[in-house]
Amino acid sequence: MTKFKNPENGNIEIITRKDFYWCLLFGFLYFVKKKIWFHAVVSFALSMGTYGISVLIYPFFLKSILQKEYLKKGWEIVKE
Repeated sequence: MTKFKNPENGNIEIITRKDFYWCLLFGFLYFVKKKIWFHAVVSFALSMGTYGISVLIYPFFLKSILQKEYLKKGWEIVKE
């Protein structure tokens, strides 16, 4: 479990194992909900090109994708 805090407004996002399952279940729509547009487009294109097989692989990279996105947006890691 990793926590990120938005320094501008104090919102906290937590990356848990549930995110893996949500991404596995909904595929590219998970990235649309999180507003990570690049990965939403890539995930959609890969799922069309591989007939859905990439949907089974993409969630394994989800934690690192989310961490990079939050850090790129200026969020800070919350250490307990």
